[in-house]
Order: sequence, then structure tokens, then C-alpha cells
Amino acid sequence: MNNETAAINTLKYFNGAYHCAEAVACGVAEALGLEDPHGLARNVAAFGGGIGKTEEELCGALSGALMILGHLEGRHGPSSCWQDMADRATELRSRFVELHGCTRCGELLDRMGQQTDMDKCRELAARTATILTDMLRTRTEPCKSKENVSCC
Repeated sequence: MNNETAAINTLKYFNGAYHCAEAVACGVAEALGLEDPHGLARNVAAFGGGIGKTEEELCGALSGALMILGHLEGRHGPSSCWQDMADRATELRSRFVELHGCTRCGELLDRMGQQTDMDKCRELAARTATILTDMLRTRTEPCKSKENVSCC
């Protein structure tokens, strides 16, 4: 898996009329060789523009990355430990904040300033895809605790 491929794919999908969340989900999924990247993008269709274009919530690009992370590394049932996934999601969020200073769509848009044809959002989406693919190169050990699996 190549960070550059995921970023290029993300830009391709963003330029092909997908929004931020869909572009990251499709771009990374395709770079990983996952089946039906477009089907995975449907899972984040409502998250574009800070949830339904409101710009009030979590950045769509980060939402798309989190969905792919969960798809790849999430637990397989309610009795499975989810601490590993929580830790990985926290790591992804932290890396995103380190680069961009926040996670809320509207605040990110304010920080980025005026855009031409969503150019700054496209670049942010490509960087988010790169953060995720970099993280996917390292996986944590599975949760070892068998006690109290709901909060493992």
C-alpha cells in the first residue's frame, strides 16, 4: 500500500463529484484493493461537509477515514473487545489535529481561508488519506483482556 496512491485516488474521486468523506473512503479503499469502494463510500454519504453540509460537525474527510479504519480493524461482534479500535481512532484523530489544529468542518474552513473550487478541502482530504494509509502500516496487537469486554 502506497500513501501517494491513496492520496491520488482521493483527489481523483473528489474531482469526480464525490464529496470529502466519500472521496477519502473510495480513494483509500481502492488503494488497498478492497472490493466495491463505491459501496463503502455509501456508508459515509451523509457525512460530507461536516454532516449533511452543515459544517457544524466532524470533518467529512476524517469521517471517511474513520469509517475505513473501522471497516478494516473494527470488532466483529458485540462481545468483542473494542479498546484497540478506540485507541486507533484516537490516534487517527490526534494525527489529524496535529496537522490541522481541529476536527470541526466549519472551523477548518475558516482556518483554510477562501477556496477556489474546493481546492483546500481536496488537499485536506488527500492528506487525511495519507494519514490513514500510514497508520494502516502498523497494527496493534489484539485486545488480550477477556474480562468486561464491553469496556476492554
